[in-house]
Amino acid sequence: MAKRKGFLLIEAVFSIFITFLCVLVLQGLMKNLLNLKKYQSNANEIAFSYVQLEQFFNEKNTITYALPEKSTSFKAVLCREKDGQKKVYIVEQYRHILRMTTVHSGHMPLLLNIKEASFQTRDRLLKIKIEEKDGRESYLYFKLHSQPVKKHEQKKKEVKKAITKKNNSKRVIK
Repeated sequence: MAKRKGFLLIEAVFSIFITFLCVLVLQGLMKNLLNLKKYQSNANEIAFSYVQLEQFFNEKNTITYALPEKSTSFKAVLCREKDGQKKVYIVEQYRHILRMTTVHSGHMPLLLNIKEASFQTRDRLLKIKIEEKDGRESYLYFKLHSQPVKKHEQKKKEVKKAITKKNNSKRVIK
């Protein structure tokens, strides 16, 4: 038998099949890497917006506190005092953006491409629940300052406390 130079048809088909399998495996790996990059960038954006807000709330020589009576589950109303001047800020969702606005004008986008955001405010706490378009949820918690008590309200509380104490002492004597 004489040796032939070249490939048989079955060898050529087999090599094309192996090449096709390698391309499919590489395609799957590329999709996974792209998805990983997408999820990682979203996590970085949420972390960045958290740090940005935290620095804003805790800036030197400022007091930032929540106004729960004006806040809802759709927006958080905050007051910031700096150098004796008060400024009211609103953190809210606008379309697919989490943003901070003032009552006068302008806004600062904090986070893009969100599905839904809800807010809870208490005396010293701001909680933001963020649902992303891909279904993931994130919770941002911020510790704020206490709302300053006005002088006349503080005096009323002191008088009320003194009256209660006096009434309690009378009950004990009888």
